[in-house]
Amino acid sequence: MITILLFLGVVIFIIYSYRNYMKQFEDIDKLPGPSTLKLIKDLYFNSSSKGIIDYFQSLNSIYGPVVKVWMKPFKPMIITNDMEYCNKIFKANDHHISPVLHEMTFMGDGIASTVDYHTWKNDKGVMVKAITKSYINSKLDIYNQKYDDLINAIRSNLGKPVDVEKYLHKILLEVILETIQHKGINITQREKKDYITSRNDFFVLLLQKMNSFSCMGVLHWFTNNYRKIWKRHSEVVAFGTDWLEKFNKLDVKERDPTNLVYAMMEGGIPDNRIVDNINTIIQGGHDTSIVPLSMALRELAHNPEIQNKIYEEIKNVMGTDINAEIDIEHLNNMPYLHATAKESLRRFMSMPFLDRLILRDMLIDGTKIPKGIRVMFHLVGIMTSEKNYDDPLTFKPERFLKENVTAKSQKSFFGFGYGPKLCPGKPIAYAAMKLILVKIIREFEVLPAEHDVQLVSELFFRSLTGIPSIFRKRNIEQT
Repeated sequence: MITILLFLGVVIFIIYSYRNYMKQFEDIDKLPGPSTLKLIKDLYFNSSSKGIIDYFQSLNSIYGPVVKVWMKPFKPMIITNDMEYCNKIFKANDHHISPVLHEMTFMGDGIASTVDYHTWKNDKGVMVKAITKSYINSKLDIYNQKYDDLINAIRSNLGKPVDVEKYLHKILLEVILETIQHKGINITQREKKDYITSRNDFFVLLLQKMNSFSCMGVLHWFTNNYRKIWKRHSEVVAFGTDWLEKFNKLDVKERDPTNLVYAMMEGGIPDNRIVDNINTIIQGGHDTSIVPLSMALRELAHNPEIQNKIYEEIKNVMGTDINAEIDIEHLNNMPYLHATAKESLRRFMSMPFLDRLILRDMLIDGTKIPKGIRVMFHLVGIMTSEKNYDDPLTFKPERFLKENVTAKSQKSFFGFGYGPKLCPGKPIAYAAMKLILVKIIREFEVLPAEHDVQLVSELFFRSLTGIPSIFRKRNIEQT
């Protein structure tokens, strides 16, 4: 009898605890979204599903601007492209944790993925102070040399499709590595190759984890995927650790104080966080520009009037010498070029989502959102919404010219994050994007390539079929 009573007591306690647990999500449950059964069917038993990220992207168009994703009894999640949520959560100081970036474990306690507010604030301050106009100008020569790989490929294939995405994938990684690099420190081609392989394998495994029912929660610990991910994680971290060790061994008298790694050392950032920040910088500087730049050239090919405006601006600022040195002042005096780079990020955002963890109870549009809820912001949905931009699917750099820009379009632009979480590498990223556009447009006309670009949404967008354009030598009138 006592055993039965104890059993009933345990059952009643579990039911009571579960009901209380569920009660805190009552308001979220009222939001539209797929049922638990539909989620399981769509994500894990639908052979036509392209994957969890692509599926999440479709939900706002089906259910509206604020959608719940709740596979009960697990904790619910919200997916939104609603600006009210952006203003109160994404832009707020007190919701600084991004779980999706924390999934990139090799970035550890780096500036993008750390869960500690003071760590983030300190490290960002050190980087912002280091990435000055003179620092950027000193690195443009490295970018210029590396971009010549693409320029030479174009020269060798005039009139033929050149897969810009493929070239940028390699070139931009080399550029980022060289930007951090220091004279007297050697990284072998073998080390670079092994690092690239480990990093690429990590993302393949991470996507497998995200798309697998067997990898949910603690179940992941018992899978082969878990062991493989942490092996690749260790290899990526080891690359940064070995590289930092080479920095530490360099004689103090030979060190360049403007180098970003030494700036972090001087800023008191401990070695483990410097390694995490190195991997964060490489990740942020590499994957975020490939698709926007490749698709921007494709848009210029289909919109020669935009291309001509950029060329006229280049001529006015620099003349017609295709070998003229390009510095930061040149780039900063080309507002239409800058608007084009910004429009490419808006129209072809490299990441489908960024998220925030709610760190305090909130009330938004009458919905109570308890602490601990994850809110995913559909960046593509936000930046291609008619609520935020006129004619949003049209590539229109003019919308970002000073005389045309609106408060609404500025506040809904998330190309580099926003506000307190704004990427500290934004100035150098813009400079790098504008530099390659100048090098191409001043020497070549970009023409359309008859090609079906098939973009897929993974952690970052990529094309299954490449992103080619055709180039021909520009007829330049010498002045």
